[in-house]
Amino acid sequence: MVVLVLLGISPAMAQQYHYYYQGEQSPLEINTEYAYLLLNGVQTPQNLQELLRNVEVTKFAAYNPARTLDPVTNQPEPQGRFWAEVRFNRAMRAPDYLRELDRLEKMPAILEASPYFSKDRTDKIGISDLFLVKLKSAEDERMLLAMAKEEDVRVIGQNRFMPLWYTLALNDNHPEDALTLANRFFETGRFAASEPDMMIDVLGECVNDPFFSNQWGHENTGQWGGSVNPDINACNGWANWGTGSNAT
Repeated sequence: MVVLVLLGISPAMAQQYHYYYQGEQSPLEINTEYAYLLLNGVQTPQNLQELLRNVEVTKFAAYNPARTLDPVTNQPEPQGRFWAEVRFNRAMRAPDYLRELDRLEKMPAILEASPYFSKDRTDKIGISDLFLVKLKSAEDERMLLAMAKEEDVRVIGQNRFMPLWYTLALNDNHPEDALTLANRFFETGRFAASEPDMMIDVLGECVNDPFFSNQWGHENTGQWGGSVNPDINACNGWANWGTGSNAT
């Protein structure tokens, strides 16, 4: 459920949307054109299009975020689910957009409706139901599991290549969004980093390397039929901090 404040857009309001990158707040602006949907019982984009007449289904894929992760608990992940990106057919002000996301989440077929944002030259940044947390040390896993239980989220797995990083997911019909939860985990000071699982159309956009899409470790958008992430969020990092004049 979207819990962002229902106010008119203003410069002050724009600053309330942010995530943490390398310990610093990185501001976001809301993008009312798109939304992320986690679906329940909707098996095809055609089914979703019939259900939602006022949107265009721009992406549709199987939901399997634990596929490339090492399990942490014995809790089984839901199977047979799909996620979608939709584009609204009408322009909306931010308050109307957030109310529309709330309305969508009340539908039995939609478990999560999350907002999109913009930042600098990146016009479309999606927020899914997932977020990432980096531990300060391997001994902090128990603390992560305890806070996850308190916040009604689940730890779906550990990054096998970067073992201090864990992926968490909102439980069904959670009253908050992944951006809010990621910020809350970081603001406790207990963890090294925490950030939402951002969906960015980066292939061919953030670099001019024609082979960049093969390098999923830099920016994994599920381009090989797997799950989005794990990766090092290269485009996001370059957008925040630059590549350096002598970077190779």
